[in-house]
Amino acid sequence: MLDAIVADETTQLSIEIVQPGMPADLRLAVFDESDLRGATLGANRRPALWFLPESGEASLDVGRTPPSIAIQGHTQKTLRDTITRYLTSIYRATSLFKISQSSDYTADEIQLKLTMRAKVTGETVGITTSGMTLATPGDMVRMQAMNKTRSMVDMNIIYIGSDYSISHIQSERLQPSASFDEESLEFTETTYGNEFIVAVFTEARPLTRTLDLSFLAQKGLRSAMRPSSPKNIADLVQSMGFAATARAAIPVKDATNAKPRGSIMLFPIRTVPPS
Repeated sequence: MLDAIVADETTQLSIEIVQPGMPADLRLAVFDESDLRGATLGANRRPALWFLPESGEASLDVGRTPPSIAIQGHTQKTLRDTITRYLTSIYRATSLFKISQSSDYTADEIQLKLTMRAKVTGETVGITTSGMTLATPGDMVRMQAMNKTRSMVDMNIIYIGSDYSISHIQSERLQPSASFDEESLEFTETTYGNEFIVAVFTEARPLTRTLDLSFLAQKGLRSAMRPSSPKNIADLVQSMGFAATARAAIPVKDATNAKPRGSIMLFPIRTVPPS
């Protein structure tokens, strides 16, 4: 079935199947909930297909249970369609945070500073691209951006959850010498684990609307056991196969050969339950 999904040219994903034990971004396993450590007597004993991270780790802790699909009760077609939908959502989310951090701008041209204010202590800490920041529900993120170029720049802020959800946080056009300063993001109790804030800056063309990447948003995958690489910034959307004629989206790539400058910044976050 997986071979058929991979070979299907109508799906909006690009994946490669490797042998068991080989390095992989995603691991699939079939077992039931009662097999997991910490399972209670009421744990479901029906087999399910689980979508595990690279480490193969599976947990029943709140907010950390990996997505799964109950195998029983499906026809061959509905099971294939559901697996395809899950793989497509996972591909969309992982494609975003696996894009190599890169920039056509110098550090002096586009500046972005993220700080987090802790709900409990009120302490403010910086969020960097090189370190893992720990966050708990209620913590707030302030975003401070400045455009020091001579052209307009569109800024999009995207949040990728550990459940493969994609949330569009902010879309803003920065005029030359303009700045942006707002508390734009609050962590919730929805998921816990390794997550990402992705900042996308693209040079704006005159007489165009602000680039809005909100169409990338998608809900996170859930466990069915419980009671749904681009080479440059300008090719971001096209190379991920997200284009859909039913959605009104401004194309990143201009019709001319000149590609607008851009920048992608990745800020890793690890969300944990309140202590």
